[in-house]
Amino acid sequence: MHEHATSVPPDPRGDAGPPPDASILIGSRSSAGVPPAMPESGEGTHERTMRILIVEDNPRMAQALHAGLREQGYAADMCHSGYEAEDLAASGVYDIVLLDLMLPDRDGIELCRSLRRRGLKAKILMLTALGSTPDKVQGLDAGADDYLTKPFELEELLARVRAMRRRGD
Repeated sequence: MHEHATSVPPDPRGDAGPPPDASILIGSRSSAGVPPAMPESGEGTHERTMRILIVEDNPRMAQALHAGLREQGYAADMCHSGYEAEDLAASGVYDIVLLDLMLPDRDGIELCRSLRRRGLKAKILMLTALGSTPDKVQGLDAGADDYLTKPFELEELLARVRAMRRRGD
């Protein structure tokens, strides 16, 4: 069986994801490599599907994340702007928000702070090419629960999502 990991390459603009000509491979993973987000049907569990909001201005990156999360059984929605993200996240239906920091209409750090001021309980995982220690500290201090720098493998993102689920509310 062939396994493909999704690699998210750096963007010359800094944080927008893969350049237009980059290919993103979303392949099938063996069930031994990455546990499913939800138990198989018929296993008699009462767990519900996690809802994840993807906030990413790069359409190719957003689509790759969306496909990879849905392939693992997560309910995923995506938006491409900070103001739309705040409205969607504030609805309270999401368990996790994957937040790009460099959005065209709004700074992701300020968006994170705003969501926390509004009482958002969902976990926030920042996704960004800004990987210095001060950048990470700023993101975590703004209210993020985790911080993942681009490029990254889909497998690592999925592991972080599972860890957030284990930590619960």
